Amino acid sequence: MSSTPPPAQRRRRKKRRARHLLRLFLIALFITILVGGAIWGISSLLGGSPEDSSSSSAPSSANSEVSSIPSSSTPVSSEEEESSTPSSPYPLHETKTKDTVTMQFMGDILLHKQPVASAKQEDGTYDFSPYFSLISPYLTADLKIANMEGAVDPSQEPSSYPCFNYPSEIIRDAMGAGINFFTTSNNHSFDKGWKGLVATRESMIEAGVDFCGTYETQEQYDTPCIVNYGGINIGIVPYSYGHNGMIVTIPEENQPFAMRLFNHDSMEDVPRILQDIKDCREAGADFVILSLHWGAEYQDEPTAMQRKIAEALIEDEEGADIVLGNHSHCVQPVELHTVQTSSGPKDRLIVYSMGNFIADQSSVHKSRTRTSQMIEVTIKRQGDEVVLTDAAYMPLMTYIREDIKTSDRYRIIPVGKYATAETRPSIFATDADWQFCKDAWERIPSVTGDSIPCLAG
Repeated sequence: MSSTPPPAQRRRRKKRRARHLLRLFLIALFITILVGGAIWGISSLLGGSPEDSSSSSAPSSANSEVSSIPSSSTPVSSEEEESSTPSSPYPLHETKTKDTVTMQFMGDILLHKQPVASAKQEDGTYDFSPYFSLISPYLTADLKIANMEGAVDPSQEPSSYPCFNYPSEIIRDAMGAGINFFTTSNNHSFDKGWKGLVATRESMIEAGVDFCGTYETQEQYDTPCIVNYGGINIGIVPYSYGHNGMIVTIPEENQPFAMRLFNHDSMEDVPRILQDIKDCREAGADFVILSLHWGAEYQDEPTAMQRKIAEALIEDEEGADIVLGNHSHCVQPVELHTVQTSSGPKDRLIVYSMGNFIADQSSVHKSRTRTSQMIEVTIKRQGDEVVLTDAAYMPLMTYIREDIKTSDRYRIIPVGKYATAETRPSIFATDADWQFCKDAWERIPSVTGDSIPCLAG
């Protein structure tokens, strides 16, 4: 038979039980604090707290020149980690199809006095967007490159030939039409001196667009220009034949790295260009575009030396995949070459000149300078290589309404769409304007050749 402990004994047992429970509570609290601290420390080492990661973003190449040292902190999704596509330190631009990139290349953006004057608004700002309104629906590729032939320095007044300076709105409105990359190396790059070169770069950076071609430091010059689209690293190597003697406006200590220059009348610089292409590949480029501002102006054909240089630059095992020419202000031939490499035959493309994407040059060559060609290519990853799989061109022209002085004066149009219409399209003010378009539809393919297909639009 059990007996009830005396009251004093019961009180002592309750005290011992309370002390035991208190010890258990303190131990549990200590373990909780210890584990929580460890988790917090590990989280900090791996990249910060959840609040930190949600309020910050990875660096984007759209906010700095793409030839700057790439970011290694771009987040990679679990899907990308499982992909067979090689990882890249360059910020990723998404594409419509994985391991496939479409590209469109336009010619020179060359703004003489009237195109700038027509874009000026009553409040003193500029609106170039109408110029691109009819071509914009066709700018559908992942990467779209145009050549900015002139300085963009908002601190200096706009100016025309012989020293070009454009309002910064031209960058904004070309981007609004779809262009997402500019080359800046050409014979007008130094038109506004060192100040203009720096300001042009700053205008591009402020607009948030990728670009390359002119440099402020030796480090920028030496760092290959590479952009990543759909997991494919695309290198752009830009060169110009000259600078119209304006290098005297560049401080002597900056002249060696302000812009890549080469002799287009000799083979002497081919080894140096090939080395730049190889350096670009060693930096991670899967596919390399060589942009050359070169040749004779207003000529339908490249020089014999241009052909020799271009062929040497694509026939080398590690040469350019595409040679992309500008400067003649009119279209020149396009050639698709099959090159034998150690991994087998590979298609490479030479575009001697694309002509003027937008221009109004008052010269005896005016009809030629109002026409151009937009090159469209597709590249794909096949095994360990990235190859050119498709190429075509679309004839373009700058339509000018001579009776209008406002921004409705200029339109870049796909020639084939309007030239093949059964009746005169409403865009044309006169039959003569329409005939100019139809003549361009006949003339451009006769110059470009049949190496790649022609697109009507």
